Amino acid sequence: MDHQLEKTEDVPIAQRQEKWYNKITVEPTMFLYMMAFMLTSVIEQAFYLHKACIVDHNYPAEWQTTSNQRSLREVGCSGVLCDFFDRHHVVESLKTLCRKREMKRHVYLWIFMVAMALYTFQRDEKPMMYLYTQLKFDWNTVTYSNFKTFQSSAYVIMMLAGIPLMSKVFGWPDTVIVMVGACAHASARFFFAFAEVPWVLYIGGAVSSLGPVVAPVLRSMTSKVVPLAERGKVFALLSVFDNAVPLFSGVLYTQVYNATINTHPAGIFWLTMSTQLCVLLFALYIHITLKGRNLAVAEVEKKTTLIYGDKANSEEEDQGQYLDDETYTLKSKYFAIEFRSSFKGSRKEEC
Repeated sequence: MDHQLEKTEDVPIAQRQEKWYNKITVEPTMFLYMMAFMLTSVIEQAFYLHKACIVDHNYPAEWQTTSNQRSLREVGCSGVLCDFFDRHHVVESLKTLCRKREMKRHVYLWIFMVAMALYTFQRDEKPMMYLYTQLKFDWNTVTYSNFKTFQSSAYVIMMLAGIPLMSKVFGWPDTVIVMVGACAHASARFFFAFAEVPWVLYIGGAVSSLGPVVAPVLRSMTSKVVPLAERGKVFALLSVFDNAVPLFSGVLYTQVYNATINTHPAGIFWLTMSTQLCVLLFALYIHITLKGRNLAVAEVEKKTTLIYGDKANSEEEDQGQYLDDETYTLKSKYFAIEFRSSFKGSRKEEC
């Protein structure tokens, strides 16, 4: 017993009082917090969707809107996976991208895809720029964080004010706005490459604040060249071009920086400038070839065929053969006049 007390006394006080929960790091806590946040966000969105459909738009409570839809109980988990990895979706999306359209809209569609990939190319410049500022200006993490905070704030302000100002007040077309954003990104790289004092980087950050207007305007232009029924497929392909770029852009920036670190470490900025100048040329080509014409495709309004309960719409409704109220009224009057004239003629013959 005395031997155990002597052992306990030899252990430092900090170790004797340390509990198991003191050894928990921040990573598991953040994981649990983010997991709970994501789950509650999904549930909240489901409630918002239910309210928007049932309360705001007065849609029926039935889940089925077309006769082709099946519930999860019918298809099962294997059916969901097969539908998700169905090659038919890929084929239809590629057909939508390659289909010929009027006014060279299929060419414009390809240009928008490539332009989006080239624009997102500059996102992987950020880690290399941190190394560049460390090498040239001997910045630490705090100094670089202050610069990025300034640049991000300028991005947010110009995103909120720039697009409405250029489109609503100045009345500039979408192609001009894209050219302005691409020029802003390219011009800012001049300041970054030739900066000899740190405050010049802040000027470049302010100039580049107009750059983020390119992505939303490109998405807006993409939605205009296809009809409403094909926009989902086109946006899916646009997201592929947007998210697939980091697979090779980060590697390319790293290789350029490593190859020029001892001679010209600002070479990464020339790489960014080249991609943004390509976006500028694409926008200029579209602006010239349009010749003032409207880029948007004419929409043909079609009424949806909903299924209420177990009743399906008739074949005439499925084919989209609808009559508006005015046409129906005119036809009713015409048939009424024809009926009266035929009835009077039959009475005269009887007399």
